[in-house]
Amino acid sequence: MNCFSERRNRISSTRFRHQAGLHTALGACLTVLLIAGSSAYGHPRHVDPTTCVCDTARIENGWCGKCDKGFIAGMLIPSGMLYDEIDPHGHDIQKERIECKSCQTAIARDGYCDTCHVGFVNELAYMSKLTYCLARGTIIRTDENSCKACRLGAGRPSWCGACKRGFLGHFSYSDKGMFERAVHAYGIIEAAVRELARCEVCAAAIVVNGHCTKCRKRFVDGRAMPKKGASSASPPPASSKDDSPSGKAESSRD
Repeated sequence: MNCFSERRNRISSTRFRHQAGLHTALGACLTVLLIAGSSAYGHPRHVDPTTCVCDTARIENGWCGKCDKGFIAGMLIPSGMLYDEIDPHGHDIQKERIECKSCQTAIARDGYCDTCHVGFVNELAYMSKLTYCLARGTIIRTDENSCKACRLGAGRPSWCGACKRGFLGHFSYSDKGMFERAVHAYGIIEAAVRELARCEVCAAAIVVNGHCTKCRKRFVDGRAMPKKGASSASPPPASSKDDSPSGKAESSRD
C-alpha cells in the first residue's frame, strides 16, 4: 500500500482527473505524511507573474510566472501541468507516521522506494525519480570546472573518464550508478516534453506512471503500455548518442 498516494492523488486526480482525464497508477491511502504538501519553495508555481526570473529558475529548477515556463536540470518545461507533476523540490515529511518498511529504509539511506515511487534525501521527500536523482547530485557551475573534457561535454549528459564524474545539466555525480539513473530519469522527462505536442495529459501521465483516459494510454517507466491484444510495448524514450557510461545520453533531459 502506498504511503504517498493521497498526496499524488491530490495533485493528479483532483486537479486533472475530471478536467483532463489523467489517472495515476496509485491508490488512495494515508493523508498526513506530508506536512501540508510543504516545500521550502512553497507551491512551485506561486511566483510573481510580472517579472522574468528565467535566469534564476534555470539554476534553481524553478518556474517563471511571466514567461509561463519552468526548468528542470536546465531543460525547458513549457507546461504548468507537466512541471507540477515533475514537482521539482523536496517536501517535509512526518517520518514517524510512515508505515511502509521500504520508505523507512529509504529515509535512513537517502534511497528510493519503488513501491511508493518516492525518493528521500536528507529526510525530504521527492515525488519523481528525476528530482530524487538531482537531489543526490551536486550543483556545479561550468566556469568552476577546469577540465577540458568536462567542458566539451557541458550542456548534455556526459561522463568524464579523466575526472570520474558525470554531468547532467548543472549537476555533477561522482557515483556512476547514480549518474546513470539520473540520465535515465532525464530521458523520461524528455519523452514527456515531446509528448506535449500531441497531448498534455499523456505527457503528465508519463511522469507519474499514470494513464490518460482521453487517449486511453497507460505509461510505465516512460513507455506506453500495450493495449489488450497487443504483443509488445512501445520502445523506450529515445536518447542521443554521447560519451556517457552507457554510450547514450538524453539530448534535453524515473
